[in-house]
Amino acid sequence: MTCYFGGPRLRRACTAASIAGWFALVPAGAIAQTGGLGGSLVHLFNSTSSPDGNQAVAGTLYGASVRFVVQNADGNPSAIGAADRIRFFSIARGPSQLQFVSPGATREQFEQWAADNADALMNLLFPMSISQSVSGRDSAHNQAQQFLLNTALQLDYARESGRTDRTSSGGLFEVETLTGDARSAFAIQGLYGFGPNFSIIGRYTHQREGQSLGGGNPLTHSVAIGADFHPAVALGHSAVRVGLNGRGGLIFSSTSGVTFGSMDYGGGAWTSVVKDFSRVRIGAGSILEATKSYVPTAFAGDMTFLADAINQRPLLFDFTYGGIAGLALSSRVSLNGKYLQTAPIQSDGIDRTSTTLVMTGVSYLVKGVTPIDVGYKYSNGGGIRGHSIFLQGHFGF
Repeated sequence: MTCYFGGPRLRRACTAASIAGWFALVPAGAIAQTGGLGGSLVHLFNSTSSPDGNQAVAGTLYGASVRFVVQNADGNPSAIGAADRIRFFSIARGPSQLQFVSPGATREQFEQWAADNADALMNLLFPMSISQSVSGRDSAHNQAQQFLLNTALQLDYARESGRTDRTSSGGLFEVETLTGDARSAFAIQGLYGFGPNFSIIGRYTHQREGQSLGGGNPLTHSVAIGADFHPAVALGHSAVRVGLNGRGGLIFSSTSGVTFGSMDYGGGAWTSVVKDFSRVRIGAGSILEATKSYVPTAFAGDMTFLADAINQRPLLFDFTYGGIAGLALSSRVSLNGKYLQTAPIQSDGIDRTSTTLVMTGVSYLVKGVTPIDVGYKYSNGGGIRGHSIFLQGHFGF
C-alpha cells in the first residue's frame, strides 16, 4: 500500500500501518500450510477419483503443469495420510520436465525425493524468480525500470512559460493486466518518492492459474513492497547525472493455502542524461544492478527444501537501459514516449529472460506548476505480456 494524500504525518502513519500489516500477514499465512509438497498439491486443484481408489490431481502452479496421482486408502481426499500411497507425480514447463513414478510410495518417501530434487523443482516452479512466478513480474526488473522512469529520467515534459527546471515524478498509480505462461493476472501498483533520494513501491497481484483438468482454477494473491535509496551527483553544469542505488523488498504470496515468499535486496550504479532542444526533449539512462533473493523459513511453509535451494542461488546481474522523448505541444501539454529493456548479463544457468517496456502518454501542467502524466504501458518478459494504464506526477506534498 502506498500513501499519496495528506500531510507528512498522515503519510508516515499510513506507511507504517501498511508495513505493520504486511509483517502481521506473513506468519499467519506461513503456519497455516501443512503436509509438505504432496499435502500442498492436493489442496490446489479439484481432484477426480477412480473406482480403484486412485485420486488424480492436475492443473498448473505458477505456470508449470502439474500431474499427481495418489492411492487414497483412508478416504480423505484433502490430505495424504499414513496409509495413502503416491504413485505418480510430474511437473513440466515448456520442454523441461521432472517425474516421480512408484508402485506405492509413502508421503515421507515422496518428500525425500522432492528434497533430493529441490534444484530441479525450483527451476521449474521459479525459473526466473519467485516474484515473477507468483505475480507475473520480476521484482528486480520492475524496480529498476520504475526507478529509471520515475527518478533518473524525469518524465514530465510539459513546460511552464519561463521555467527552466524540471521536477521529477513523485507519485505513480498503475492498473495492469497480464497474460501468458498458462496464467493471467490483474495488478495494482503504486510508487511514491520521499525527497530526491528515497522512494517506496507497492504492488498487489491477483493471478489466476490456467484451467486445471479437474475443474479447479487456483488463485495466487501476492503482495510486494520495496524501497530504494539513490543518491546522485551532476557532472559539472551538464545534464549528466551518475549515482548509486540500493534497494530491498519483500514479496509474499498465497495460492489456495500454499504460501511462499522471499526477501530481495541488491544495488548498483546508474547514470542518466536529459537534453532539451527547443520543443523537444530527449534522454537516456541505464542502471547495472546485482540482486539476491533470500527465503526465510517463515515464508516457505512446509517447503523449506525449496527455500534452501533458492537461498543458494548466486548474485544475479541485470542491465537496464532505455530512452525517452517528449514533444511540447504548448507551455503546458506534451506528448511523451519511453522505451526500456532489462537484460540479464549473468544468470549462472538460471532461465532468466529480458523484459521490454514501452510507454506513451500525455503530460499536463496543472495551474502551471503540477505536472501530471497519463498514459499506456506495454511490457513483455518471461512469456508474459502486460497492458496497463498509469497516472503519475509530482504532487508537491
